[in-house]
Amino acid sequence: MSPFWSAFANQLRDCGRSATWFLVALGGGFVVLVVSAWALQNGHGDALAAAAAVVGVLLIYHLTAAIRRAVQWRRHRLKFPQLSDDELNKARTKLARRSKPAGPLPSLPVKTRPFCGPVY
Repeated sequence: MSPFWSAFANQLRDCGRSATWFLVALGGGFVVLVVSAWALQNGHGDALAAAAAVVGVLLIYHLTAAIRRAVQWRRHRLKFPQLSDDELNKARTKLARRSKPAGPLPSLPVKTRPFCGPVY
């Protein structure tokens, strides 16, 4: 295997689930490309155009639903007023009192994966 492909495979292995969705999308795009070429070759261009229109409408619908959901989430988040400095200080001290460890921390180092993208 060439160094490019081995580095690519290692990067995908380190990324975890995001890499799985990337490969599924890449494979799906390839399948759509092959089916589209076959449909155009066999004279099914009209059906392909109708299918593309349906997929476009569904994509626009899901995009507008996602935008609407994001706007509603922002409105809900902005409904509550910000805390004053006094309230923030009280909350911080309360959290600091609660978060004291019960015992000694483990001495073994914890392995972490490198950051591979946005966290949702």
